[in-house]
Amino acid sequence: MTMPVLRRTDVVFPKARAGDLRIPPLALTDGRADPEWVELSYHVITPVPRPALRIPLDPEAAARARRFNRLGPLLGVLLVLSLAGVLVALGKVGPGDGPYLPLVLFPTILGSLVSGLRPKQKPTPVPGGFVRISHVDAVVAQHWMALNPGVVRILYEGIPIRRYKPMVYRLLGVAFLALTAALIAVLLFVDSDMAAHAFFAIPVAGLTALAFLLQGAGSTYLAAELESPPSTEDSPAP
Repeated sequence: MTMPVLRRTDVVFPKARAGDLRIPPLALTDGRADPEWVELSYHVITPVPRPALRIPLDPEAAARARRFNRLGPLLGVLLVLSLAGVLVALGKVGPGDGPYLPLVLFPTILGSLVSGLRPKQKPTPVPGGFVRISHVDAVVAQHWMALNPGVVRILYEGIPIRRYKPMVYRLLGVAFLALTAALIAVLLFVDSDMAAHAFFAIPVAGLTALAFLLQGAGSTYLAAELESPPSTEDSPAP
């Protein structure tokens, strides 16, 4: 059997079929035949066992995943504390003066450390009702598709799945760029309370435009295309 050129790839399957999957006893990380099984939630800040998928990992990745399952529930609390620190520091809530920098940095840094425990192979929901597992050993991915014909798809690693065609995101990005330009004009040439509102709206509109343009750039998979039966074109070229 010819080995694929790509050593890592992604597998995608309908979330509704997750309970019916036949998962081969091979570590997603390196293909070893004596993996450790760990339950991982589909959600980022709620790593509790339900809803979750039981996946095979190598011992090191499994140990990190178990630590993430224990500490992950703190992520929601840390996010709230970090946002509260930002609001207090800006004077929006409570007194405007005080040593609030640690209040902002501590939960942010701690949250980053906890998030770093999450394995790259964590199942992640994507548009269209699918679940994607990234950074899978290419040979293991082939086993997943062979054991689950018509259910599991193999996709190239890193290419995003979008609900709409790239042109839709590009048009939205251009529209928000125009809105950003209009807000800048208001800020520069209108002397009223509207200018003050424009000052705070400009970064929001600009970042939204950037996000849409990035979503419309480069290669992408469409969720609607994943509803068709898998073909050999979805697999890495031999």
